[in-house]
Amino acid sequence: MNSAAREGWLERQETAEALVLSLGGRWDMRCAERHEKELRHLTMPRGQTLRIDFSAIESLDTAGAWLVHRLAKRLRDEGIGVDFANLPAAHADILERLAHIDSHIEINRHARTQSRRWSPAAVKALSILASRSSKASLSSASRR
Repeated sequence: MNSAAREGWLERQETAEALVLSLGGRWDMRCAERHEKELRHLTMPRGQTLRIDFSAIESLDTAGAWLVHRLAKRLRDEGIGVDFANLPAAHADILERLAHIDSHIEINRHARTQSRRWSPAAVKALSILASRSSKASLSSASRR
């Protein structure tokens, strides 16, 4: 399989119960900018559910997981239900760690512009996650 066929992709499908967003290929730093633009503009009516299907994902690094986490958080904050389908344990672990890190970001609301400061716990957790992610990527690459 060539590398172009393995690039990350997403597909939308509306069902009676939910909007299904199927993710596939490599969701990594190389395709993050393209997906970020698509996901940033994804809107849904309040009360509808988004189901994110991971069944066709070949790999997910921290950048790809951050995009999914940020989308789910934004939509949940807007009152939209978000479910994950076919989520492998390794991907669930990355998403859980990102949610934990994100909860440790402090917002300085008194500044003229909002600035984010990372707490020491968040910096440490992000360093550990990046280390584990790079080790897992190297491990899977060596098996190919």
